[in-house]
Amino acid sequence: MAKHHKQIAYVEPNTLIVGIDIGKSVHFVKMMLEGRQIAAFKLYNEGMSFMSLLDKIRQVEKHHRCVAALIGMEPTGHYWLPLAYFLRAHKQPFVLIQPSHVRWSKEMGDNSPLKTDDKDAGVIADMIRQGKSHSAYLPEGVYADLRALTAMRYHKKDQITQAKNVLHRILDVLFPEFVTLFSDITGKTARELLNVAPTPLQIQALGIDELTTLIQKASNRRLSKAKAQAVFEAAHTSIGVTQARASVCLELMQTLCLLDLLKTQLQEIETQMNEHLQHIPQAGYMCSIPGLGPISVASILGETGPFEAYEAPEQLIKLAGLNLFEISSGHKKGKRRITKRGRARLRRILYTAVLPLIFHNPIFHQAYHRFKGAGKPTQKAIIALCSKLLRILFALVYKQETFNIDCNTKKEKTVSQIKKAA
Repeated sequence: MAKHHKQIAYVEPNTLIVGIDIGKSVHFVKMMLEGRQIAAFKLYNEGMSFMSLLDKIRQVEKHHRCVAALIGMEPTGHYWLPLAYFLRAHKQPFVLIQPSHVRWSKEMGDNSPLKTDDKDAGVIADMIRQGKSHSAYLPEGVYADLRALTAMRYHKKDQITQAKNVLHRILDVLFPEFVTLFSDITGKTARELLNVAPTPLQIQALGIDELTTLIQKASNRRLSKAKAQAVFEAAHTSIGVTQARASVCLELMQTLCLLDLLKTQLQEIETQMNEHLQHIPQAGYMCSIPGLGPISVASILGETGPFEAYEAPEQLIKLAGLNLFEISSGHKKGKRRITKRGRARLRRILYTAVLPLIFHNPIFHQAYHRFKGAGKPTQKAIIALCSKLLRILFALVYKQETFNIDCNTKKEKTVSQIKKAA
């Protein structure tokens, strides 16, 4: 299995290097051989243009007797994906250059911040020649599905958060006291009340007896008459704005419907993720960690791909941007921070996955309080546990074992230690 994100530190002499600056509909290509420009042209984001690129590469290879051809590009947004999958389908090797590296390197040649498609393509080609590229990972099969579903899930969760914020904004104007009466304004009881009587005047019109019946029925009798009395009194003395009430109520109803739709869609996405996870044998080892749910495992695998393609857990930590750095000079000792030079969504997934582990998993619970006891701030303690989670997951997959609390009380083994033990 090909290794993910492996640095390409050496390029054979007499290799045709093709740097491509990615755009939305038009890419710019620059071909270079031993530091000399051979050709430069535009590449349109369409099949015939992609085929002409391969034909041009073969012609130049034959004419200059090149030993090979290597294409490099920035993974800019999502625009690079059609070209990348096309190249892989036609077995044409290609590598990736980090956009930040291109941004930092483009001034070295002419000491100018000038940015053009032609210049960027040349910078990319030159960085490939210097061995500053890394291999490209394109998910396939179930991992491609998990990556797409993971992106959809977090986009849907963000939409739900936005809809809840809109709901709060509406109620702050229409019925400010409502948010103090219900801890969750999207809960079943609050939703039922908003559907029937969204304004203070409508609640007053219901009367205390009907309001009590509604609240008790919606809450399965968990809430008593005292709650209904509190709602009724709040409605009676409410400072809610009465102007444009009908229009605001319309927005309220539409927001509630939108929340229902988004939650249904989120449930469908998570169902699909669970189904795809069943096709990954290694997922069983990962799901054996108490407190780590299948959705979290599916999301992690969607971002990382198969763990077997990594040589060490440190590669996963670096992929998430959780590796540490410091800026020190002379007598000045800098603080250690995480680089954040990785997948932001993976960091978010790990962060949300670790929070329940702190409460439901003795290993993470003890580690968290050990970090806190050593004076580490809460945020840094959680970040440290994110790296710990990746190390444990890697070890479980590598050794093909389920999680054992007794075994995992010891420090996680490095890959070399695992190999020696095997």
